[in-house]
Amino acid sequence: MMKRYRSFILIMLPLLVLVLYWQFGRKHFRNDARQLAGPSMGDTNIISPDQLSSLSGKKLIIFLDSCKTEPDVQQLSTRNIPAANILTDKSIRLLRNHDGPVILYSCTPSLSARIWMLLSQMGIRKVYILYKK
Repeated sequence: MMKRYRSFILIMLPLLVLVLYWQFGRKHFRNDARQLAGPSMGDTNIISPDQLSSLSGKKLIIFLDSCKTEPDVQQLSTRNIPAANILTDKSIRLLRNHDGPVILYSCTPSLSARIWMLLSQMGIRKVYILYKK
């Protein structure tokens, strides 16, 4: 009887092990949720225009909407990427290939926070939210 079902068992047993590992494994997400929430809870992902100079590397500011009160960022690289287009392949490639901090700005701080969480979950590092009072 074992000879009859040998090929079936050889195929199904590894699949069963993989399914159980995925089901009971700790890391279903790319990053640990506690690690992702840390900067958000400690407000280390939020910077003011005065703190821009303290960031090292080439800075890229992403304007997520057309805001009437944009911050003064004359000497920095800027891009207008609507929030609806931030997850396109072209935008993600731009953010992943950028060498330095990426700063998100929107008139609505909650929009910047939502986009920050999405990008952080995708594994993009050095992402900050620019908050202007």
